[in-house]
Amino acid sequence: MFGSWNLLSQGGANRGGALESETAKDLPAGSYLFLINPPQGATSTLRLYRGDTEIKTEDHSQMSFVLQEGETLRMIVNHLFTRTGQVTVDTDPPGVHYRLSGPNGQRYEGDTPGAYLGVPEGQYSVTYDALPGCIKPPPKSLLLEKDSRVSFSLKISCDEATKMREEAEKSPEKKFVTVTQDGVTTIFGDVPQEAWFASHVFNVARRNVLSGYRDASGKLTGVFGPGNNVTVAELAKIAHRIATIDETETKTPPENKRARNQWFSPFIASAEQRGWTIYSDATVDAGRPATRGEVLVTLLQVLSVPVQWQKGSVFTDVSTRTPYAAAIETSAALNIVSGKQDDKGKDTGLFGPAEPINRAEMSKIVDTMIDIFKTGGSSSGSSSK
Repeated sequence: MFGSWNLLSQGGANRGGALESETAKDLPAGSYLFLINPPQGATSTLRLYRGDTEIKTEDHSQMSFVLQEGETLRMIVNHLFTRTGQVTVDTDPPGVHYRLSGPNGQRYEGDTPGAYLGVPEGQYSVTYDALPGCIKPPPKSLLLEKDSRVSFSLKISCDEATKMREEAEKSPEKKFVTVTQDGVTTIFGDVPQEAWFASHVFNVARRNVLSGYRDASGKLTGVFGPGNNVTVAELAKIAHRIATIDETETKTPPENKRARNQWFSPFIASAEQRGWTIYSDATVDAGRPATRGEVLVTLLQVLSVPVQWQKGSVFTDVSTRTPYAAAIETSAALNIVSGKQDDKGKDTGLFGPAEPINRAEMSKIVDTMIDIFKTGGSSSGSSSK
């Protein structure tokens, strides 16, 4: 979600767009005003560069600057979603396919139950597929406000729904992963036991490294969110939990101003103080998805695992100059991760170092690393995620 922008010149010329990146060539020298219309629920930071040198920063939606004759400038726009909340979709019985739409053109779909954390405020609408022989449920729409939660809940009454409900009631423990957290037994309704990630979710949840989502009162909701991306903030918390580090030992606020007065503030402050690589950048957006490379370099660092020099010959998309290449290749050598596979299960040679990582994949990596480095397990197993 990039928002839209306009570039106004002193002479009144106007150009704009909504692309991820664009180059404006042959602009006349003079004064300009850059305006950004951020996505709903987001605030923007504008940074102006001459070459690799940052020459101006604005923490709002506009910036004025002067372009000299023959000069090349670069504007970087970062959106931070500060007005966010949680949306859950549930049905009785579970397992009904749904489609959820929201602001900024967001589109999600899946089988109930589903949960979406940290999504922008605005209007959300859900439609459900009809069960065989049943009337199609009507669509529903709700308004999500900042720091709140909206729940789409539907009870279906028909023969097929009764059949699904009876099957779920007969053996819920055989269908979904069940784990005890905070002294309470929780069934993750979105983690079927036959799923490839089920055992990893169980292991990391019972160790309280990755727990399920909680409601506003702190009560576990029974939703794990295996398909949700792990953010930089969540990575910091996971790193503290896997290394059994108490984040409250750090008494100072984070240097990262955008990470202050947030639930993750103590984790970012502690990560900064301990010199963890990606958190040494005091401008890192804690709300964005963490990349696969960032996850590996962070977890290897917190566990004090020696990193081998990169060779650039393990994955076709990881060269010696790829960020965190050494951590990626070390993880591959330890069989913590392996490359991607195609639809037929054949290795592609790719790793996707800059791609986001979801909670299911994260569970497998964390579970494997705990087994190797924390419990004295073997590194003979491999991960395809």
